[in-house]
Amino acid sequence: MTNFDVLIIGAGSAGLMSAARLAFLLSSNNRSNDLKIAIIDSNSKAGRKLALTGNGRCNITNSSLNVDWFNSDNSSLVSSIIDDFDSEETISFLENQIGIKTISKESLVYPYTLRSSTVVDSLRFYLEDNGVSFIYDAKVQEICISSDKKYIVSTTNGEFLTNKIIIATGGSSYPNTGSDGASLNWIYKLYKANTNLDKKPDDIFVKPAPALTKLNISNRDLHKLSGYRFQVSIYYDKEPSNVEKGELIVTDTGISGICVMQISSNICRNMIDKTDLTPSVVINFANGMSADELNKEISDRINLYPERTICNALSGLFPRVACEFFCKMCGINSETICNRITSRRIAMLVDVISKMELQVSGFGGFDFAQVTSGGIKLNALNSDLSFKNSPMLDGIYLCGEILNVDGPCGGYNLQWAWSSANRAATALYRGIYENL
Repeated sequence: MTNFDVLIIGAGSAGLMSAARLAFLLSSNNRSNDLKIAIIDSNSKAGRKLALTGNGRCNITNSSLNVDWFNSDNSSLVSSIIDDFDSEETISFLENQIGIKTISKESLVYPYTLRSSTVVDSLRFYLEDNGVSFIYDAKVQEICISSDKKYIVSTTNGEFLTNKIIIATGGSSYPNTGSDGASLNWIYKLYKANTNLDKKPDDIFVKPAPALTKLNISNRDLHKLSGYRFQVSIYYDKEPSNVEKGELIVTDTGISGICVMQISSNICRNMIDKTDLTPSVVINFANGMSADELNKEISDRINLYPERTICNALSGLFPRVACEFFCKMCGINSETICNRITSRRIAMLVDVISKMELQVSGFGGFDFAQVTSGGIKLNALNSDLSFKNSPMLDGIYLCGEILNVDGPCGGYNLQWAWSSANRAATALYRGIYENL
């Protein structure tokens, strides 16, 4: 059984960063060779999921990040963790220590190469330079505690003994990258076996749900627009308090695009919690025009082209197939001549295009979700991301997507991975050296 001082479980964004921050702390305090550190992962290489982020470009962080936009069970702890290692500090660390030059597009920050592989490789090189080992093809099956109070980590590639652990196994999204949510089972088993509390799974973690994913729509006619893209505004559940704007993509089963993903997380959580819930989304297909502006635009076209069909008159606004769909939604024959269209029909058409309500029948599962909503509750953890009320587990820290924190698109979820990894690594370091 190989012995380590520190084992980091998971070679994703949080695992790589926690190892990098720990290596940096050791080096900065002249302790570079003090600890034997290894990262174990179920894959044959590091950073498989990280390599997919941002469509392969890796949106590292957001320089205008709003902490209030994270979903969690403890927003104050999220704020504290982000404040300790914010986007500015993240960029500085990645550029000055890891060697990743960055570039900004508005508030979105990317590697200068616009390649996520740059981030994965640079982190791996830094860790190898600092003596961190990688153990691949090692899926964790169980963690138990030895008679001398060390942790025995059983994997598909052998058993390992360690004094400290950082769990960074990710959530349930993109399960083919190894982030399949299975770690929640052995984490709960470990917790229950080593506390005196009668805790149920619901006390420890929130049931995972897909987040930042596509939505399925029950209206079959919408699928005739599959492959078409529209600049829209969209909101959820009839209350336009959180309107998202951007490109909407119609798919064979529903709708996708960043603006859809931004509202999907709440929908997914609510549909999982309430299986009888049938939510709806409201879409303005008129590319930012208000209902009054659209009414004027359509009326002007009808007056300008009185002998055209309504579909032909609208051809400069929308693709023909979309015009036919809009007409069908409000009971207008698409071949109706414009001078026969009444003001009441125009009002119906305006209403359909600018406030189209569609029923959500489902959502893209974890294979399609960018991140996971749910996971280990922050309220089950101390501020250093170790378990509460668990002296036997005080050498175990958690970070990244395994925790019940998720944010919108635009660098939020990677920033959470970096920041929570810093908190876990810093706590682990202090737990060893401040107690000497």
